Amino acid sequence: MIAFECISEAKRIEQNLANDIINYFIGLIIDAENSNVEIEKAFGVLASDTRQRGENIFNLLVSRFNSSGNEKEIVIIGNALSYTYLPKAAKIISNSCFKNQELYKCLIRMGDIAIDELVRLSQKEDIKAILTLKQIATPRAGQALMSLLWKDDEISKIAAWCLAELILNSNIKKEISESVFTQRQLKSEICEWAYQHNDTQRTENLHFIIGRVVYLISKPIEFKQDIEFNINPIVSIPVIINQFALLNKESWKIDDVKRSKKFILSIDDFKYIDHKLDQEKKKETGENTDKVSFEFLMKIWLVKNKYFIKKEEIAKKGSMLLKFIDKDKFPIFFNISNSLRNNILEIFTTHGKFGSKNDWINLLRKDMIDYEFAS
Repeated sequence: MIAFECISEAKRIEQNLANDIINYFIGLIIDAENSNVEIEKAFGVLASDTRQRGENIFNLLVSRFNSSGNEKEIVIIGNALSYTYLPKAAKIISNSCFKNQELYKCLIRMGDIAIDELVRLSQKEDIKAILTLKQIATPRAGQALMSLLWKDDEISKIAAWCLAELILNSNIKKEISESVFTQRQLKSEICEWAYQHNDTQRTENLHFIIGRVVYLISKPIEFKQDIEFNINPIVSIPVIINQFALLNKESWKIDDVKRSKKFILSIDDFKYIDHKLDQEKKKETGENTDKVSFEFLMKIWLVKNKYFIKKEEIAKKGSMLLKFIDKDKFPIFFNISNSLRNNILEIFTTHGKFGSKNDWINLLRKDMIDYEFAS
C-alpha cells in the first residue's frame, strides 16, 4: 500500500514496476470483498495527478466505471473518482446517477465541485439531485437551491423545501444577502408578511427569499418518495398559518378513521366518539354522523376531552392528533421538530385556532421569536 501511495510522489520510478503495482491494486479495487476506503482514496490521489501517469490512471478508472455491469464495482470506482475532486470526475459520476442511486453519495463527498452537475440534473427534474444539494449544505449549495426557486413548479417546490432547512445557516444567509436577482424574479409571487423582522442582520434579500420559500411550501405537493426535512420555524410557522384554514376544512368521516390502520382505538373509544359526534353535529345540522363530515377542530376537541388523553401529556396528545392529519396534503406537520409540532397542536386544542399573520408579524417585530436557534 505504501508503494502504491508513493507512485504519485516519486520523481523517478521504473515503468514496469509502477505498472505492476497499479495493476495489482486495480485488481483489488474492482473486488468488492478486498477493496477499502484507503485504496479508493489512494486511487483518487493518483488519478488527480496532472502528469501523464495520473491521466492514465484516471482514464483507466473511467473505462472500468463505464464498462462495468456490477453495481458494487461501479460504486467503488465512483468513490475513487470522487476522491480526485476533479470537475470532470463529477460529470462522469453524475451521468450514471440515474442508474445507480448510491453514486449520489460520491457527489456529496465532492461538495462544491459537484454542484454544477447537480444543478444540471435538478433542471431535468431529478429530485434526488436537489436533495443532494441540501445534504452538501454549503453556501454554494444554498445558492444553487435558490436558483431553482423559479424553475418548473415541482422543481421549485422541492428546492424550497430543501432551502427551508438551510436558510438561517449563517453562511447561507450571507450568500443570500449578497445575491442579485433579475426583475423577473423580483416580480414573482412571495408571502410578503412571512419575514418582517426588526433585525439589523435582516436584508431585503432575506425577506424576499423567505417569502418566496414560504409561498412555495404552502402550495400542495406530492412527494413521490419518503423524504424527511427539519424545517426551520421561521419558515414552518408562516406555512402552518397559511394552511390552517385548509386543514380546518379538511373533511373526514368516523368510518374512515375506524378503517384506518394508522389510528388504533378500542370499540369503547369508537362508541364514545360516535356518541359525541352525534351530539355535537345534531346541534348544528340535525343530521346523522354517517352522512356528514367533520372539521379538524372537531377532531381535536374530541381528542382533547377524551378520558384516555391526560391534558398534561402534550407529547402523547400531539402524537394522537398527528394521526388525523393527511401527510400527503399537509407534509409541513411531519417535517418540523417534535416539540414545535406538539406545542402547535396544543395551541389548536386549547384555543381552537392558531393565530394569524398579524400575530406573527407582531412577534417578529417585537423580537419575541428566537429566530436564530435553528441556524
